[in-house]
Amino acid sequence: VTIDGGFESWPPGRVWPRRERVTITYHEPLRPDPSLSPREAARDLADRTRAAILAALPASRGPVGLTRT
Repeated sequence: VTIDGGFESWPPGRVWPRRERVTITYHEPLRPDPSLSPREAARDLADRTRAAILAALPASRGPVGLTRT
């Protein structure tokens, strides 16, 4: 799931949310690759999850702490 606009609508420290556009994107489920070790599968799932989230965001936006590569 990607939530775009959540920070703008309810930033930390605010008691009540503001009226802002929030877009929720539901992605296809990701399954671990059974040929990978548990550690490699975890890294692979994390990488694919990151890619799916970034692909769902407009090019002008990016989540805090993640960069487009």
